[in-house]
Parts: sequence; structure tokens; C-alpha cells
Amino acid sequence: MRKERHEIAVVAPHPIQYQAGLWRGMARHPRFCVDVLFLDRVGVDGAIDPTLNAPMKWDVPLLDGYESEFIRNLSPFRFSPVINRVNPGLYKRLCARHYDAILVHGYLTFSNWIALLAAKRSGALLVYRGEGSLRGRTLHDSPIVNFLKYPSMASSSANATSSPAARRTTGSTTCNAVDRERGSS
Repeated sequence: MRKERHEIAVVAPHPIQYQAGLWRGMARHPRFCVDVLFLDRVGVDGAIDPTLNAPMKWDVPLLDGYESEFIRNLSPFRFSPVINRVNPGLYKRLCARHYDAILVHGYLTFSNWIALLAAKRSGALLVYRGEGSLRGRTLHDSPIVNFLKYPSMASSSANATSSPAARRTTGSTTCNAVDRERGSS
């Protein structure tokens, strides 16, 4: 029997103007029930980004049209690599809800790894979105793909569990899109 709606968690670093339209579009889809879990309030409350030496506060609605929640960030280092997002409550939040899929943006922060472990532990389908270069490696040589090789990546598909090929970690590169509602491309 086919499931009516799929429960999807999106683990996003913080509200970003270019992604808000994507979350709204996913939330409007009749077969998706989407929760966007933000790891920080940067861009909403305003903060000075020391890498740009400029305030980060967007002038467009970032939280309208979809369900969202801010997971408490314990890191005092908001703009440092790896430790800028430390959200220990994320693990419990993701495992308690029994999501069908968890979309994770990147693997460079402590909390991204919390989300990856929660997806692995809960058996949710992992949708990984990363930006960066493979630097001469193939997708299957990357450390993140090697870590993520586990059967539950395909567990949401009835056919996937019977196919040995489908149990392997697969991935592809795609173009990223921005909020086309605002005319950006």
C-alpha cells in the first residue's frame, strides 16, 4: 500500500533567502509533510558576518509558507567552521518523529553529523545535499558517501530492499536552484 504523505525533515543551517522558496514549494506538495529544522537564527535575528564584515538579515520573508523550528545551538562560535552549529537536541528530535526522509545540507558541522547519525539510526531515507568540488575524486570515493553506505538509504522504496544494486549508496550531481518566485535564477 502506498503511503499518502511522506514525513520529511529538512536540516538547514539557518534561514536563507535562496532556499525559502524551495521549502514553501515542498510544503505545498500534497504528498509531503515538511518540517524545516534550522540549526541557527543567523539571517533572522541579524548578526554581523565577520567573513563579509556585513550584517546578515534578509529583507524578504524567510519563514512563511512552511513549518519550521529552531533547534537550540549551543556553540558560541557562530561563524567558525565545524563548531559553528552544535545542536545536541537535533538527534532526539529527528529520531522521535520517525521521518520517512531526512534532507541534510553538508557535512562540515558537528550538527550535520548528528543529523547523519540520526538518519542512519532511525532508518530514514537520507537525502544529502552538498556544495563543493570533488577535487578529482569520484562521488563514490568521498568520505561522506563511504560513511553513509547502509541499507536504510533505500528503505523507503518497496523495490529497493529486494535489489542488491539499489542497496548500494548512489548519488548524482545536480544543478542547484534558487527562489524562482522572486525572479532569481
